[in-house]
Amino acid sequence: RYLRADPHAFHAWLTLPENWHADMFRMEARNRGVEVVPAAAFAVDPSLSPNAIRICLSHESARQRVRQGLDTLAELLLEAGEGGSMIV
Repeated sequence: RYLRADPHAFHAWLTLPENWHADMFRMEARNRGVEVVPAAAFAVDPSLSPNAIRICLSHESARQRVRQGLDTLAELLLEAGEGGSMIV
């Protein structure tokens, strides 16, 4: 429901829950060593972009590092749901 990807694509789109703004999610992911890009970076009018991030799946050649990155993103989503790690 939150993750969208074409099976032949090298990236996926993750729609974020309301309690996570894409820019804040990006900063927290970066603090944990994972780079993602907010959807606004790809929009003609960033103010109309969805609250989502683009996850590149092809940059890392080691599957274990891709897995670690995805696990980190999943942890961030869970923490936000628990009222945890938010940047203020």
